Amino acid sequence: AMNNNYAFAGTSNSIYRSTDNGATWVVVFTPGSSVLSIKIAGNNIYAGVSNKIASSTDNGSNWTILLTSSFTARDVIELNSSLFAATSSGALKSTDNGNTWFISNNGLISTNVTSMISYGQYLLLTSDNVYYSSNSGNNWYTWGSGIVCSDGCIARRLIVVEPYVFIGTVDQSV
Repeated sequence: AMNNNYAFAGTSNSIYRSTDNGATWVVVFTPGSSVLSIKIAGNNIYAGVSNKIASSTDNGSNWTILLTSSFTARDVIELNSSLFAATSSGALKSTDNGNTWFISNNGLISTNVTSMISYGQYLLLTSDNVYYSSNSGNNWYTWGSGIVCSDGCIARRLIVVEPYVFIGTVDQSV
């Protein structure tokens, strides 16, 4: 992930930062488990970690644990002043900068959420299929036709390259 002149990378136990386009890297955070995602929203950096969600407001110099739990946090995003997390227990939402979180799974068939992104004013997530929410994660709806993940397929990752959304899967094509 890139933020201004900083690059961030997550590993099995640390977050690294580079200030020279990747020539050198320095550990800035050791959460104690695998870093699964790093997302940047404005001046905020969010990390989805195996068993926690962390954030930094100063380009990674200091980190705050927003939530610790038994779930796996795979993605953390910010949309309309709310935080959202894709976890192994479903979609989580915080409206108070991560101080409190609540489950937001209404409409999901599977709560094993593997990826989440914002696309305009929509939230998109993957689990057993691709879902969207147009009301800040309060309700989830199956997105599109012909996007069926069956026969053991796992929709793993969503990527936006305007105006397209790409869906990465395990054991099937994009």
